[in-house]
Amino acid sequence: MLMLDCNEDVRTGKFTTIMKEELGLVETVTAQHGPDGPPTYERGSTPIDGIYVSSTLQGLRCGYLDFTFDHRCLWMDIPAPIAFGHTIPPSIARRARRLNCNGPRIVKRYLDVLTSYLEERNMFARVDALFAETSFPLTIKQAREWEGLDKLHMIGLQLADSKCRKFRTGDIPWSPQYQVIRSRIEFWNLMVKKLSGGRVHGYYLRRKAHNAKLQDQLACTDLQKAKDMRAIAYREDKRLRKTAWTSRKKWIEELAEAKALQGNLSAAKHIEQMLRIEKQRRDARII
Repeated sequence: MLMLDCNEDVRTGKFTTIMKEELGLVETVTAQHGPDGPPTYERGSTPIDGIYVSSTLQGLRCGYLDFTFDHRCLWMDIPAPIAFGHTIPPSIARRARRLNCNGPRIVKRYLDVLTSYLEERNMFARVDALFAETSFPLTIKQAREWEGLDKLHMIGLQLADSKCRKFRTGDIPWSPQYQVIRSRIEFWNLMVKKLSGGRVHGYYLRRKAHNAKLQDQLACTDLQKAKDMRAIAYREDKRLRKTAWTSRKKWIEELAEAKALQGNLSAAKHIEQMLRIEKQRRDARII
């Protein structure tokens, strides 16, 4: 862009011709508003001041103001990104939330974890007490208490969200039945490691035993038995992989019945919706 006093008619002058033919610059005011513009010099009869722009800037708002001293002031409205450049913000990947309000059992677990967290910290009583004594404007002590409660509440929300469910993103359709077998493989792998002299945390082992429904096997001291049971679990895993979709479909039907009890739609309608979502997930995974 070039703005200047040409000292000649910007509509037909030699300078305008050179700008257009050699540099590709066009006088944008007369190009947009026509050749019948007013003189830009106080004692002249033609526009001799102009704004020459490239093709990328043509079409922007522009024009003349009143005389400033002996020349008119020319103006042009250039957007800030064009004038100063534009930095494209980085794209932020969308993160899936663990809380899914379409699953009543997930919602229940979320609320149970959150309620337990709040009760352990006596949050309900603290909020009631603070609300009862609140005055406006807040005192410094009251403001600090509100901020502290809000911070604890946000931590509780994040904790409940992280505990309400696990993401199942593998190639094998997930179901509670298949999850038990996977948990048993993990449990027997830990038992083999422990009985072979490896270090395994007791609490972690008990949790895996609970997930695998094998609490009675925590007392196992036979390494060969642990290896045999692990081999059986692997064979069962291989067998269930072939019927994984059937197991998941059965689980979907049970979930649909639970959702039907909590809402206005029938179980059949919920099943139809959930199966459609399953198909979309499989198609997206293939793509």
